[in-house]
Amino acid sequence: MQQVKHRNLEATTYIDRIIGQYTQGIAGPHLLVFAGIHGNEPSGVFALENIFRKLTKDAIPISGKLTGITGNLKALGSGVRYYDEDMNRLFLPERIEKVRQTKSTLNTEENELKIITELVDKLTAGDTDVFFVDCHSTSAESEPFISMNTGYTDSYAFVRGLPVNAVIGIEREIKGCLSEYYNQRGFHGFTFEAGQHEAVDTVHNQEAMIWLSLIKAGCLDPQITAHISHAEEVLASNIIEGFKFFSVISSYAIKEEEHFRMEPGFVNLQPIEKGQLLAYSNGNPVYAPDSGRILMPLYQKQGNHGYFFAREIHEHHLIQNKVVLK
Repeated sequence: MQQVKHRNLEATTYIDRIIGQYTQGIAGPHLLVFAGIHGNEPSGVFALENIFRKLTKDAIPISGKLTGITGNLKALGSGVRYYDEDMNRLFLPERIEKVRQTKSTLNTEENELKIITELVDKLTAGDTDVFFVDCHSTSAESEPFISMNTGYTDSYAFVRGLPVNAVIGIEREIKGCLSEYYNQRGFHGFTFEAGQHEAVDTVHNQEAMIWLSLIKAGCLDPQITAHISHAEEVLASNIIEGFKFFSVISSYAIKEEEHFRMEPGFVNLQPIEKGQLLAYSNGNPVYAPDSGRILMPLYQKQGNHGYFFAREIHEHHLIQNKVVLK
């Protein structure tokens, strides 16, 4: 078992690869919830433990099953984003095939990748309707938002109506994310950025999203549990400007040996004006290339992108499956 701590919760838990599983043996969808793909993002672990505790205590009826899966187990134990490579850049078919076939020693994240993908294959064998939520958080202050890949209508249907902002298209800037790999596999789901890494509210947001995802996936009857209305209230209370949709249009990729420093004070989806000072690269100022919204500004030591840039779009871009290009 691995010890995982949450500093601001003043909580410690001990987890295995499978955080928990809940089913009553009734046929139905399978919802996978991944937590801690980045080891400095423990909120999903604690949210899942709360969910399993409440499901079991109240004997809540469920169709299908819920499975909670630990991501980068070793990094979670140390509270670091990763050891050798960013785990959420490795979910590429060719990389997965390589780690499964190699006879040589794997690095930390390659070993985690091998274990997780083989476990998911085993857990979902024979399932015809698989949903997933990949629980994340950000180094910057943030209202929660969904990040989803463009072009997956079933995943859009899963997301539609959830009381949070939605961002599409990050896969155009980042390759190897868990969400894109499992979308390509035919699973329906998204990444949920629930708030700042160490904020207590981030755990509450994760828990709320898991409850609502159980409803959206068809595992729970919304009339059965009072947890659902509370979950809607928790997520809706974070919305500052009303529900909006955004498309990622660019990013700032940090080069090897580059010293990047984000200007303090930026928050996720904050409006930015063209020419605004955003950061410093090797002591030189970095200005906003255009007006839009800043996304995931980097306020931690580890990370390959300084920030992402997004623009607001109309929901019909999701409905019609259109890609909003740069």
